[in-house]
Amino acid sequence: MSFLINKIPFTLSLNRILFIRTYTAKKPIKISKSSAPIYEKKELEDGSIFISRVPLNSQNQSFDELPPPLKPIKKKSYHLTQEQINEIKQLREQDPIKWTRKNLAEKFECSQFYIGIVAPVTEERRIELEEEYNQKINEMGWKKRFVRNERVRRRELW
Repeated sequence: MSFLINKIPFTLSLNRILFIRTYTAKKPIKISKSSAPIYEKKELEDGSIFISRVPLNSQNQSFDELPPPLKPIKKKSYHLTQEQINEIKQLREQDPIKWTRKNLAEKFECSQFYIGIVAPVTEERRIELEEEYNQKINEMGWKKRFVRNERVRRRELW
């Protein structure tokens, strides 16, 4: 090694010489996002292009061709009596902040959807919730609000 050090120019270090690559680097294989077929291209009002890479027409599949369900299928149970339904309505009217759909569903062991049908929220409470929601959105930064609005716009295209 010492004989190499004497012959190396001062500008090059020993480590640089010993670890010089003598082969060409392999270029990484790029996985193209565009490998999926394009089923539809549509130009939108704002000039952007909507590209659908999934078929827009649903294919008819029989029940046997579908994969097994992730959760076991529950049978519907209609176990609430008229007295319980009246109690749900009464609790919802008395204190809609405390007795939300979730709390009522847990108490009466039924779905939140069913509670929403039996005892829908009052118009005043709905306005109150919308105001809270709008205030929450206004407190967001401009970027988060922009991304959120874009997501809503894209969802409308479904």
